[in-house]
Amino acid sequence: MRSNYLKPGIAAIVLAVLFPLYWSFILIVGPAYEDLSQAIRLELMTFDWMDGLFILIGILEVYVYLSLIRSFDERLNSSLARAVLFIMIGAVVFFHCIVFVDLYLTVFQNQLAEKTIESVIEVSVFIALSGLVIYIISGFILSVVLLARSQDLPKELKYFAVIFLLVCLLGATILFSVINLLLFPVALIVLAIYFFKDPETLEVV
Repeated sequence: MRSNYLKPGIAAIVLAVLFPLYWSFILIVGPAYEDLSQAIRLELMTFDWMDGLFILIGILEVYVYLSLIRSFDERLNSSLARAVLFIMIGAVVFFHCIVFVDLYLTVFQNQLAEKTIESVIEVSVFIALSGLVIYIISGFILSVVLLARSQDLPKELKYFAVIFLLVCLLGATILFSVINLLLFPVALIVLAIYFFKDPETLEVV
């Protein structure tokens, strides 16, 4: 096992567990409210352990992608894949920065006018959705870039590229995006296997 990538592999596995747990809870609690805007408002005006978990998921995802960039620098030598991964990291940070809105509204909600609160929530939702769209587009490009160089890739990265391509395609929909609660963790597990394998044993087909 290559020690340099032991921690990224573990991080990918932990992320594969926490991601579906967090979003499954959101999907279960959200429909309990008659109005989706009511659920979003409540979430953005409370800062609790779920927000801490949300931050942890973002940190783990950024760490995994940074490690993947390092791996690409050593093995793939693709400036495009590297650039796209940096865009994905930026999108993840962009999306998870919404937690600062939670903190702001939790602390100052009693001092803000109702109209101000509504405006902050609307802007926050727009920012979060923008980050998600950027992530999906860049993830799709990354998958295509990897598949275009499939002959130079170990099989684990080929599998990851195929699964992640499906994740991005499903993420672009509303109806089928819930499948990613299972599919994205699978992609992370495959990535963890790639991190764990000794570079000398990786097959380049």
